[in-house]
Amino acid sequence: MHSVKTLDRTIEILSQLIGYASVSSESNNDIVEYIASYLSDYGIASRRIPDATGAKASLLASIGPTDRPGIVLSAHTDVVPVEGQVWSSPPFVASRVGDRLIGRGATDMKGFIASALAHVPCFKEVATATPVHIALSYDEEVGCRGTPDLVTAVSELPRPALCVVGEPTRLRVVRAHKGKVARRLVVTGRGGHSALPHRAANAVVAASRIAASLAAFADRLAQADARDASFDPPYDTSCRIVARGIHTQLCPR
Repeated sequence: MHSVKTLDRTIEILSQLIGYASVSSESNNDIVEYIASYLSDYGIASRRIPDATGAKASLLASIGPTDRPGIVLSAHTDVVPVEGQVWSSPPFVASRVGDRLIGRGATDMKGFIASALAHVPCFKEVATATPVHIALSYDEEVGCRGTPDLVTAVSELPRPALCVVGEPTRLRVVRAHKGKVARRLVVTGRGGHSALPHRAANAVVAASRIAASLAAFADRLAQADARDASFDPPYDTSCRIVARGIHTQLCPR
């Protein structure tokens, strides 16, 4: 009976969450306010961690004692846009189709948030020795911009014993994933006459050499002994390059 009530509560909360058009380009304060208010109704205090503009915020809430390692339930509140997409139902209205609930963000990842919130009454009963922390970020879809400040806030707690990230994984438990480090490289050229290239600097040529070197390094990593069959592909791909645009001022006169 308890599980049926929890499922009904999850569906109700998810329907509310889908109704907030928390696209990454817009403020998420309204959905954060809804979640904070829901937690408050159960006597759970939450901490908002705003961005520099105040238009967006992450949220951190703890259930149970905060002086010992706990379990972190991690999710993001933002969703990708819907412009230019064909929807059979309004994207920001939860629609029941058979045993499915359709709407933008239903699985990525408001479904997980709804499930976590629906279990708050249960967490209050059982999280007497091991706390449960609900950590919700913003702007995950555009580069995890809200994550650093949220991670800093979580690090102020005793180091968690476990973190469950509610990204959709086809209902399979994923125990690890590859990390990511991104760097922006700006190649600046120096203008000059095409007859005197030795007095100029061609940014396109320099950038192409960098890209080729990184690609060659990535190919060597793909052939290295450090492989893990758990991943697809089973080797390091961190040196792949994505060109956003290269500019040079080298022009003939």
